[in-house]
This record gives sequence, C-alpha cells and structure tokens, in this order.
Amino acid sequence: MLALDTANHGRPCHAPGGPPPLISEEPLIDTSGTASEATSGNQAVVSGQLVDVPTVRQLPSGGNVVTFAVTVRSSDAATTSVPVAWFDAPQRVHRWNKGASVVVAGAVVRRFYRAGGVTGSRTEIVAHAGYLWSAKKSVARELRRSAVAILELASADTQS
Repeated sequence: MLALDTANHGRPCHAPGGPPPLISEEPLIDTSGTASEATSGNQAVVSGQLVDVPTVRQLPSGGNVVTFAVTVRSSDAATTSVPVAWFDAPQRVHRWNKGASVVVAGAVVRRFYRAGGVTGSRTEIVAHAGYLWSAKKSVARELRRSAVAILELASADTQS
C-alpha cells in the first residue's frame, strides 16, 4: 500500500514487499500552487494487484463499465480486496492481466440497486484514472494530482 510520508518530504513510502518508490529525488507533492482538477473531498487512491482480469459490461446508455478488484496487502493489516468500477475506461484497461500491479484513483461510492425484488448496495471506488505500476511517470502524475487535491482540502478546512 502506498502512503505519503510527510517526514520524507512528500516522497512515497511503501510496505515491505510492495512496489518500489516511484521517484527517488523529485518530491511527490507539487507545491508550485497548481490547482487540482478534482474539487471533491472524496479522494481515494488504491495500489495493489488485480484479483482477476477486468470485466467489461455494456450499459443500456451505450457506454461501458469495467469492473475489477484490487488486492491490497500490508505487513501490519489484513489483506483487503477493493472493488473498482470505471465507466468508459480507456481500452488499455481492458487488456490488464490478473496479478498486474496497478494504481487506481477515484472516489468511494455506495451504489444501491434492485435485483430479484431485493434492494442491495455495493461500496466501491469509481475510478477516474488508473495505471499499471510500470507506467511510472503516469502514476507519479496522478498521485501528485490526488495529493494536491487532498492538501488543498486540508488547507481550506484549516482556514475556515
């Protein structure tokens, strides 16, 4: 699992056995004042391995949704499987393989549905970005965006 270590000047740290840090000398957090595209306080980033190949479903609207789960392992916590839904995901996501190391950014959403006359719910990350760990520059760029959005929200909270 990836974490931002403020004592390490915003550089990523990782759990033992996890992927190596993305960058070694460049700070992860962009402090140049660049505004984030995300304005919501609901920011989620998950890093881990794909449980299985992504599943693509066609929606009545004509779009599609790609669903998959990411297994998150940590040395100090139980292994967790995080469900992800990505509406109109790029084609590259359709080619991800089981076990691939990924980073996904989005928002945590609880959706309600009816099936067989019963109402159910599902809590998942609705992704807006995701990359294989091997795409280090894209991963670093997305983590910067997420970190800046979170820091902007924290700054706004302390000023009010």
